[in-house]
Amino acid sequence: MLIALMLVVTVTYGQKKGEKTLLKTEVMAARLGLDDKQKAALDKQLKEAAAERKAQAEKLRALREEMMRDAFVAQQAREANLKEILTDQQWAEYEKLKAERKKQGNRGKALGRQFGRSGGAEGHGRQQGRPGMKLRMKKKFENEDKEGNDDEDK
Repeated sequence: MLIALMLVVTVTYGQKKGEKTLLKTEVMAARLGLDDKQKAALDKQLKEAAAERKAQAEKLRALREEMMRDAFVAQQAREANLKEILTDQQWAEYEKLKAERKKQGNRGKALGRQFGRSGGAEGHGRQQGRPGMKLRMKKKFENEDKEGNDDEDK
């Protein structure tokens, strides 16, 4: 029985989403001795739960993207205000400091984690070599600005 369960679980990883719920239903039916009516009800419930999880994940993904966009727009506004306050020389120095800070990357955050302090959510779950949300949003807004300027010129 254990070997059969392990085989079913192993096969589950290669299955499509709809087939996974059916496979889960079959495993539970075998372990619990469910009849056909119970199996049908369980399969329906598992599919509904999977659909709910998928919808919730999409909702959270959209919310996260909206929050990142809003944070990016707010950051751009803060920098525009700061640029109005600073002289050209001070702005150049600010940009230089910002570039140095970016060049250092997450070294300070990594050191903080080494001593048990959290460095925030940055880097968690993100693959190395992939552009971060901030960079993607910046590129997106730059492209939209270019497109908007092109329309105004016409």
